[in-house]
Amino acid sequence: MTSGAASGGVGTISYNTATTLTVTTVGATPATGDTFQIYQPMTIDGTHPSSIGHATIAAAFDLGLVK
Repeated sequence: MTSGAASGGVGTISYNTATTLTVTTVGATPATGDTFQIYQPMTIDGTHPSSIGHATIAAAFDLGLVK
C-alpha cells in the first residue's frame, strides 16, 4: 500500500476479477481511495520467486517504494 491508513502494508493477491482484487494483508485494512502498487516478481514455478524475483522485491524495499 502506498497511501492511506494501510500505507506500508504488504499483501498477496489471492483472487481477482476485472474490477476487484482479493488481497491477504499484513497490517491495516485498506480503505476506499487508498493507493497501491503491484509487483510481479519473476518466479521459478509461478509461485516461488526466483533469485531475480527476490532481488526485484528487495530493490522495491530499498528504493522506498514499499514502506
